[in-house]
Amino acid sequence: MDIIAVFAVKTVTDAENGMDVATLDATRIGIIRSVFWDMNSLESRVETVEHKETVTVEHEDGSTSEETITRYERILHITVTSHTAEQQADIYRFTNEQIELMKEMLSEEFRPLMFAILGKDADIGLTPEQLDLVQQQLPEGELGSEAVKLALTRLGDPYSQPKAGQDHFTDCSYLVQWVLV
Repeated sequence: MDIIAVFAVKTVTDAENGMDVATLDATRIGIIRSVFWDMNSLESRVETVEHKETVTVEHEDGSTSEETITRYERILHITVTSHTAEQQADIYRFTNEQIELMKEMLSEEFRPLMFAILGKDADIGLTPEQLDLVQQQLPEGELGSEAVKLALTRLGDPYSQPKAGQDHFTDCSYLVQWVLV
Protein backbone atom coordinates (compact mmCIF):
# COMPACT_ATOMS: atom_id res chain seq x y z
CA MET A 1 0.00 0.00 0.00
CA ASP A 2 2.83 2.40 0.81
CA ILE A 3 4.40 1.91 -2.59
CA ILE A 4 1.13 2.43 -4.46
CA ALA A 5 0.32 5.55 -2.41
CA VAL A 6 3.75 7.09 -3.03
CA PHE A 7 3.58 6.14 -6.72
CA ALA A 8 0.11 7.67 -7.09
CA VAL A 9 0.98 10.94 -5.39
CA LYS A 10 4.35 11.23 -7.15
CA THR A 11 2.83 10.50 -10.57
CA VAL A 12 -0.40 12.50 -10.39
CA THR A 13 1.16 15.60 -8.87
CA ASP A 14 4.26 15.71 -11.10
CA ALA A 15 4.11 19.30 -12.45
CA GLU A 16 5.97 18.48 -15.66
CA ASN A 17 4.95 14.90 -16.46
CA GLY A 18 1.83 14.31 -14.35
CA MET A 19 -0.49 11.54 -15.50
CA ASP A 20 -3.36 9.48 -14.21
CA VAL A 21 -2.61 6.33 -12.31
CA ALA A 22 -5.74 4.42 -13.30
CA THR A 23 -4.11 2.92 -16.38
CA LEU A 24 -1.25 0.49 -16.04
CA ASP A 25 1.03 0.66 -19.04
CA ALA A 26 4.76 0.14 -19.44
CA THR A 27 5.52 3.73 -18.35
CA ARG A 28 3.51 3.51 -15.14
CA ILE A 29 4.81 0.03 -14.35
CA GLY A 30 8.32 1.43 -14.75
CA ILE A 31 7.48 4.23 -12.31
CA ILE A 32 6.05 1.73 -9.79
CA ARG A 33 9.20 -0.38 -10.13
CA SER A 34 11.35 2.71 -9.59
CA VAL A 35 9.37 3.74 -6.50
CA PHE A 36 9.59 0.17 -5.18
CA TRP A 37 13.40 0.12 -5.45
CA ASP A 38 13.64 3.66 -4.04
CA MET A 39 11.70 2.41 -1.02
CA ASN A 40 13.42 -0.99 -0.63
CA SER A 41 17.04 -2.00 -0.71
CA LEU A 42 18.80 -5.33 -0.48
CA GLU A 43 22.26 -5.92 0.88
CA SER A 44 24.02 -9.25 1.09
CA ARG A 45 27.24 -10.67 2.35
CA VAL A 46 28.68 -14.13 2.65
CA GLU A 47 30.20 -15.21 5.93
CA THR A 48 32.60 -18.12 5.87
CA VAL A 49 32.90 -20.12 9.07
CA GLU A 50 35.75 -22.57 9.45
CA HIS A 51 35.06 -25.81 11.32
CA LYS A 52 38.00 -28.00 12.36
CA GLU A 53 37.39 -31.54 13.43
CA THR A 54 39.82 -34.16 14.62
CA VAL A 55 39.16 -37.63 13.23
CA THR A 56 40.86 -40.98 13.66
CA VAL A 57 42.17 -42.36 10.38
CA GLU A 58 42.96 -46.05 9.96
CA HIS A 59 45.91 -46.77 7.67
CA GLU A 60 46.53 -49.82 5.44
CA ASP A 61 49.04 -51.26 7.91
CA GLY A 62 46.37 -51.25 10.65
CA SER A 63 47.78 -48.27 12.51
CA THR A 64 45.70 -45.22 13.29
CA SER A 65 46.44 -41.55 13.54
CA GLU A 66 44.64 -38.38 14.45
CA GLU A 67 44.11 -35.91 11.62
CA THR A 68 42.47 -32.55 11.56
CA ILE A 69 39.90 -31.98 8.83
CA THR A 70 38.77 -28.49 7.98
CA ARG A 71 35.36 -27.88 6.50
CA TYR A 72 33.90 -24.52 5.54
CA GLU A 73 30.35 -23.37 6.03
CA ARG A 74 29.12 -20.43 4.00
CA ILE A 75 26.24 -18.39 5.36
CA LEU A 76 24.44 -15.90 3.16
CA HIS A 77 23.20 -12.87 5.08
CA ILE A 78 20.53 -10.81 3.32
CA THR A 79 19.34 -7.51 4.75
CA VAL A 80 16.16 -5.93 3.45
CA THR A 81 15.66 -2.27 4.34
CA SER A 82 12.29 -0.69 3.65
CA HIS A 83 11.15 2.91 3.88
CA THR A 84 7.66 3.82 4.97
CA ALA A 85 5.61 6.07 2.73
CA GLU A 86 6.31 8.93 5.14
CA GLN A 87 10.07 8.35 4.97
CA GLN A 88 9.93 8.19 1.18
CA ALA A 89 7.88 11.40 1.07
CA ASP A 90 10.74 13.10 2.92
CA ILE A 91 13.28 11.65 0.49
CA TYR A 92 11.20 12.77 -2.50
CA ARG A 93 10.65 16.14 -0.80
CA PHE A 94 6.87 15.96 -1.08
CA THR A 95 5.01 19.19 -0.46
CA ASN A 96 2.50 19.46 2.39
CA GLU A 97 -0.31 18.95 -0.14
CA GLN A 98 1.33 15.78 -1.45
CA ILE A 99 1.84 14.50 2.10
CA GLU A 100 -1.83 15.09 2.91
CA LEU A 101 -2.90 13.24 -0.27
CA MET A 102 -0.65 10.34 0.65
CA LYS A 103 -1.94 10.23 4.24
CA GLU A 104 -5.50 10.15 2.92
CA MET A 105 -4.68 7.23 0.62
CA LEU A 106 -3.12 5.34 3.54
CA SER A 107 -5.89 6.17 6.03
CA GLU A 108 -8.00 3.44 7.57
CA GLU A 109 -11.04 4.93 5.83
CA PHE A 110 -9.39 4.57 2.40
CA ARG A 111 -7.98 1.08 3.18
CA PRO A 112 -10.88 -0.95 1.67
CA LEU A 113 -10.48 0.95 -1.60
CA MET A 114 -6.70 0.44 -1.49
CA PHE A 115 -7.24 -3.31 -0.97
CA ALA A 116 -9.58 -3.33 -3.98
CA ILE A 117 -6.97 -1.49 -6.08
CA LEU A 118 -4.41 -4.11 -5.06
CA GLY A 119 -6.82 -6.90 -5.97
CA LYS A 120 -7.36 -7.91 -2.38
CA ASP A 121 -10.91 -6.60 -2.01
CA ALA A 122 -12.02 -7.58 1.47
CA ASP A 123 -10.34 -10.94 1.06
CA ILE A 124 -8.42 -12.10 4.10
CA GLY A 125 -7.28 -15.33 2.48
CA LEU A 126 -10.04 -17.44 4.01
CA THR A 127 -13.75 -17.60 3.32
CA PRO A 128 -15.98 -17.06 6.36
CA GLU A 129 -16.76 -20.80 6.25
CA GLN A 130 -13.06 -21.72 6.24
CA LEU A 131 -12.40 -19.34 9.12
CA ASP A 132 -15.25 -20.89 11.14
CA LEU A 133 -13.92 -24.38 10.37
CA VAL A 134 -10.42 -23.43 11.59
CA GLN A 135 -11.83 -22.03 14.82
CA GLN A 136 -14.12 -25.03 15.38
CA GLN A 137 -11.23 -27.48 15.04
CA LEU A 138 -9.09 -25.79 17.68
CA PRO A 139 -8.94 -27.78 20.94
CA GLU A 140 -10.87 -26.05 23.70
CA GLY A 141 -8.99 -24.71 26.69
CA GLU A 142 -5.55 -25.06 25.12
CA LEU A 143 -3.20 -22.09 25.36
CA GLY A 144 -2.15 -22.58 21.72
CA SER A 145 -5.79 -22.48 20.61
CA GLU A 146 -6.32 -19.20 22.40
CA ALA A 147 -3.20 -17.77 20.74
CA VAL A 148 -4.46 -18.85 17.29
CA LYS A 149 -7.92 -17.35 17.96
CA LEU A 150 -6.31 -14.07 19.02
CA ALA A 151 -4.02 -14.02 15.97
CA LEU A 152 -7.00 -14.64 13.67
CA THR A 153 -8.55 -11.37 14.88
CA ARG A 154 -5.74 -9.58 13.02
CA LEU A 155 -6.62 -11.10 9.63
CA GLY A 156 -6.96 -8.31 7.11
CA ASP A 157 -4.60 -5.95 8.93
CA PRO A 158 -2.20 -4.37 6.45
CA TYR A 159 1.35 -5.71 6.42
CA SER A 160 4.28 -3.37 6.99
CA GLN A 161 7.55 -4.08 8.78
CA PRO A 162 8.44 -0.43 9.43
CA LYS A 163 4.89 0.44 10.61
CA ALA A 164 4.19 -2.72 12.61
CA GLY A 165 2.24 -1.81 15.73
CA GLN A 166 0.98 1.50 14.35
CA ASP A 167 -2.55 2.10 13.00
CA HIS A 168 -3.39 -1.65 12.80
CA PHE A 169 -0.28 -2.44 10.71
CA THR A 170 1.45 -5.70 11.53
CA ASP A 171 4.20 -8.00 10.38
CA CYS A 172 5.00 -11.57 11.39
CA SER A 173 7.25 -10.82 14.37
CA TYR A 174 4.95 -8.08 15.67
CA LEU A 175 1.96 -10.43 15.41
CA VAL A 176 3.72 -13.09 17.48
CA GLN A 177 4.74 -10.52 20.09
CA TRP A 178 1.22 -9.02 20.17
CA VAL A 179 -0.40 -12.45 20.65
CA LEU A 180 1.98 -13.52 23.41
CA VAL A 181 1.85 -10.29 25.39
